[in-house]
Amino acid sequence: LKIDYSDCFARQVQHFHKVVVVGINKMSPSLFAVTIGVIALCSGIAQATGAASHFGSGTEAAAKSFVATDGSTIGYVEHWTKGARSEASSTIDADVTLILMPGLSGTASRFSEWFSVLLESPRVEKTVAIDWRGYGLSLGPWGPDAPPSGHGAPSYAAITTWRLAADLKELLAQLGLPRPGKKLMFLAHSLGLHVLFEHIVLFGTSHVDGVLLLDQSVRNMDFGTPVSDTSFPSGINTFTPEMLRGLLEKMQTFSPGKSISKQVGLPQTTRSELWEAEMPYEKHFQAMLTMFRAADEPDYDGPLMAQTSTGLMSWMNALGASNGKVFARLMSSVMFEELTGVNDIIRNARVPFLYYGGTRSIVPDAAISWAAHKMSHCAAATSSPSPGTTSSFAFGSLRSFCRAHESPNWLLIFNGTAGNHCPWLNEDGSQDQFFDILKDFVAKATQVQSKDVKEEL
Repeated sequence: LKIDYSDCFARQVQHFHKVVVVGINKMSPSLFAVTIGVIALCSGIAQATGAASHFGSGTEAAAKSFVATDGSTIGYVEHWTKGARSEASSTIDADVTLILMPGLSGTASRFSEWFSVLLESPRVEKTVAIDWRGYGLSLGPWGPDAPPSGHGAPSYAAITTWRLAADLKELLAQLGLPRPGKKLMFLAHSLGLHVLFEHIVLFGTSHVDGVLLLDQSVRNMDFGTPVSDTSFPSGINTFTPEMLRGLLEKMQTFSPGKSISKQVGLPQTTRSELWEAEMPYEKHFQAMLTMFRAADEPDYDGPLMAQTSTGLMSWMNALGASNGKVFARLMSSVMFEELTGVNDIIRNARVPFLYYGGTRSIVPDAAISWAAHKMSHCAAATSSPSPGTTSSFAFGSLRSFCRAHESPNWLLIFNGTAGNHCPWLNEDGSQDQFFDILKDFVAKATQVQSKDVKEEL
């Protein structure tokens, strides 16, 4: 299924939504998958109400799926540049496939749109965004009206980040990746970062040519359990146990038979409307909006999901109605996991990385700074400060742990309201700098690796 985004209109998308709601029980699995694919791809454009959209008309996308080894359908969105590349980039091989791994409740269609700007990099051949189980093209039996337990409830046993890590492995096999002479990189946000780390623990790094790690800690909460790396700073917690317990309870509050409010999933829906919206998981949105806050909310100066309410709602309205137990199980996986040992794996393999954190994000930036330092083979090679450099700019700083000719080990920190969980949704110009740095990293990582291969030969 090929979709030209220029043919997608909000009115058509809303019509498709009504078709699915009315006819879902009458559709064959294949027709349902195609219809959801159209909705997911078109909705990404029709609902682009927030921070500047970087989507370009010169690209094409395809919604696809495969059947995982446990029988579940896993969906994904491929996105590539349409037609010939510019003359300036025609002499450079587009040899990088970039796997996009959304954060919790993020969707493949939205991440494909948001990060389509990376297709401007002459080295990026295409992006592939995966939908996690229970979301988007991988909705499966875990719809917004599926009970959390009891009669009629689906099995939630596969809703874990470790199973998602296996799904990622199966996606790569479906795509025939890695390919000889081509490069494979991963961009992982929040939950996606934990899935990527678990994938590396399970399957190694031989196929990983670079990682872009966006705002997640290798350890989110201190429950007094042992850690692989005891140098992890004490007292760093994303949530308190009491807050986590309250959020998980709210997310899973279920009222069978309750209808879904018509404003859920529409591009113009506001935060207050979503807070009051009805759906079977009746307190799910309230729990999410307790965690996910914007800097322009009155009398709020705490951790941020987004810089503006517009950016925040572009995330929430792309999600639409969803299953609170799916969210709760995946959130629990991330909060309870301890992955400090993965730093050693990445460091020893000398995998190029860019690690982003924000001083006002919902994830403590101190944990990210620690992980980036431990992950760098350049920082670990000497007891004195690593030989790299730190560049400061209006919105933050970029720390390069290695010398210019070496594999990039970068730590990017944004400050103030720009330093939130989703900096690509910013509206003060920092989003452009964010994307420029991501593109620079991809170019640098491929250049250094190409040089290393020539020297070996």
